[in-house]
Amino acid sequence: MNATGASITINDTEFRNFNRVGGHGGIFAKINLPGKFLFMPEILFSNEGAGIPELPDAIPPGPGELHLNYVNLPMMLNYNLNRYLAIQLGPELSYLISGRSIFDEERFDLGIIYRDWELGLAGGLLFSFNDKLDLGFRYLQGITSSIIPGFVTDANGMLTDERFTTYNRGFQFSFYYTIN
Repeated sequence: MNATGASITINDTEFRNFNRVGGHGGIFAKINLPGKFLFMPEILFSNEGAGIPELPDAIPPGPGELHLNYVNLPMMLNYNLNRYLAIQLGPELSYLISGRSIFDEERFDLGIIYRDWELGLAGGLLFSFNDKLDLGFRYLQGITSSIIPGFVTDANGMLTDERFTTYNRGFQFSFYYTIN
């Protein structure tokens, strides 16, 4: 399960919006490293997005919703505190498969303003119940803007002096089942 959102910045003013709940699934590997370390690469399909609040002078003004589908490639380094608990930290590379926004039942394709690739940082905890079953909890923070940074246009399509950027963020809860 994902609880994702975005922080939107217009002219150095940050707007935090409501999270959106989605899902994810995929495959992973566990590669033992020396000492208490483990490398855990993953390939995930992830349904993400956000609720968009009313933004001053935006076209469309909101509120609305973002629906984003990604292939995520988290590369987690685990440090095992004990047999049952590990701390995770690592980069996450994401590829946008599709994106759309919905305002007042009207749908907009986001392919022309969203970046194909995005880089983020993930950190969290991994609880191991036994050799087969794990439960993961992590926080994800985008470190590159998920949209192509640009200027805001007014109702007539004219560029304004406002700058617009956004960064994806969210919590992720995962169940892992290991097949040997």
